[in-house]
Amino acid sequence: MASTGIMARARAWAPALVGLLALMAVLAWLSRDSSPEGGGAQRPPYVLPVTLAKVGQRKVQPTVHLTGTVRPARGTLLAFEVAGVVSSVEILAGDSVKAGQVVARLDARDLQLKVLSARANLLVAQRTLSELEAGVRAEERQRLAAELRIAEAGETLARLEVERARLLLKQDAISQGQLDEREANLAVARGRVAVSKALLDAAAAGPRLEDVEVARARVSQAQAALEIAKREASKTLLLAPWAGRLQRHGVSAGAYVEGGDMVSVLIDDRHLEVEVEIPSRFAHRLGEHANVRLTSEQNPDLLIETRLDTQLPAANETSRNLTGVVRLWRRPDGSVDSSRRTSLQPGMFVRVELSLEPLVNPLVVPPDSIRVTKGGPVLVRAAKGEAGALVAEWIPIRILGADPQGTAVLSLGPPLSLGDQVVLTGVDLAFPGVPLLPRPSGAGGDPAAQTPEKSAPDKSPAPNKSGEGS
Repeated sequence: MASTGIMARARAWAPALVGLLALMAVLAWLSRDSSPEGGGAQRPPYVLPVTLAKVGQRKVQPTVHLTGTVRPARGTLLAFEVAGVVSSVEILAGDSVKAGQVVARLDARDLQLKVLSARANLLVAQRTLSELEAGVRAEERQRLAAELRIAEAGETLARLEVERARLLLKQDAISQGQLDEREANLAVARGRVAVSKALLDAAAAGPRLEDVEVARARVSQAQAALEIAKREASKTLLLAPWAGRLQRHGVSAGAYVEGGDMVSVLIDDRHLEVEVEIPSRFAHRLGEHANVRLTSEQNPDLLIETRLDTQLPAANETSRNLTGVVRLWRRPDGSVDSSRRTSLQPGMFVRVELSLEPLVNPLVVPPDSIRVTKGGPVLVRAAKGEAGALVAEWIPIRILGADPQGTAVLSLGPPLSLGDQVVLTGVDLAFPGVPLLPRPSGAGGDPAAQTPEKSAPDKSPAPNKSGEGS
């Protein structure tokens, strides 16, 4: 039993003894390696193998890579002005329409009856005016003249009867009452003559000016009522205001709609434009009409080289970005070409390469020499240290722009000069003060002796987080 306990304790202490022996061996090896008596040389310090490139200076044409949206230049909601029941939809969604073509109709029977009634009222008013302006016909004047002669003959007969009655009254052949009756008949006959003469004079003089003006006013009133009825009836036709294509329908035949309810959407598919949001930091560098290259991932063969036509006058209050517009129906020189067609459709996205104003002789470095840190982009310059050795020096920079051959930069720290050497390969491992071991580039030669134009690979810049090509 005692031997069993001793063996168990020995197994428990065995790992600790092995670790202690290993530690003693490492300490012995380190003390022997560092002692002068050991005869071994001191190990060299840490160095970073790198390739270098020189800072150049030349004109740079920077570009910005953005994303744009294809939109129709014009688009509108089509709706009836009045309420009613849709009797028919003439054009299907997706079909093209001409300006003034009927898209849909409302049931217009009640309004058509109002048009007929207004037209009849106008006809009556016009006939009345015509009769007044024409005056009394010759036949009517002849009839009035004949009636006047008859009235005058009756007056003559009545006057003779009165004269005869007065003689007979003196002879006591008739009574006073009979004489009074004949004098009354004479008065009636004279009145008829006066009326007939007045009618004949009025016929000869023509209608009164006041009556003609009233008749003309009634004609104008009837014409206005007819135009109102026609206009109300025309509101039952939904017409295309301009040529385009119907995007979709909101109602079908038999549906009741209120005035202003959407019936269809019309877009101008012949005049497309690209809207692109431009970060505000590039606004002052666009120039009047910046060059634009449009490409599409969906259509690799698409390449449109044109210009930025305009910028909307106000920035977006949320993003603070400006909106640029590229009108696809314009030629690069600005002239209009309404027949120009592209494979782009409204709603598609396109890549927009926007050229900024050229930078005149900035300092240029290879794109791969820029290191992006949390504090911003930096360059690692190969500076002379003690005993002439090259050590890493961090220089914070501002990126001014880039083209396929290099990136224009501005130092925000120590001055950066033409011909300075910056780390190209190994820049992500360099830290301030680390010794550098220049190595030749893979293509042969010393990259430090090459300008950024020669050392940078010939490839299109890829967009970085700042929106510029790198």
